[in-house]
Amino acid sequence: MMRTPALLAVVLAVCTIGCRDAREVKAYDNSEEREQFYERYNRETREKLEKSRTDLSAALAGELPAAERAEKTRLLGDLERRLQRPDFFEFLEESDLPADLTWEKGLDQPELGSEEAIKGGTFHTYIPGNAYPPTIRSLGREANNGFR
Repeated sequence: MMRTPALLAVVLAVCTIGCRDAREVKAYDNSEEREQFYERYNRETREKLEKSRTDLSAALAGELPAAERAEKTRLLGDLERRLQRPDFFEFLEESDLPADLTWEKGLDQPELGSEEAIKGGTFHTYIPGNAYPPTIRSLGREANNGFR
């Protein structure tokens, strides 16, 4: 009978050692740092694009074989189109999208994989942060999330 109180005391001591006050993590607003990053990255992107344009223009000003000139001319045209919107990060509203834009779901595309594969089943996975995304699109409506 003397062992029961001692055993109870040991179990209680072990249980209370594991119980700690939960630390609260203070909220941190990183908006300023994020905005600075966007500005810096956009500036660096514009600088790289401008340097590429300068390099391509200089190369086209010299003597080149016809095939290489055609390729550099094509690259310069692509670069000029890219420079129409040089920023990497742009934040637009849905109203900024073209009015005649139609969303395609790709349901008319053929299935990938073997036709002999067994359809159905359950896929178990873990999404860090328990944040289920509205979509797994990398571009398009509701695509701005960290899931991808």
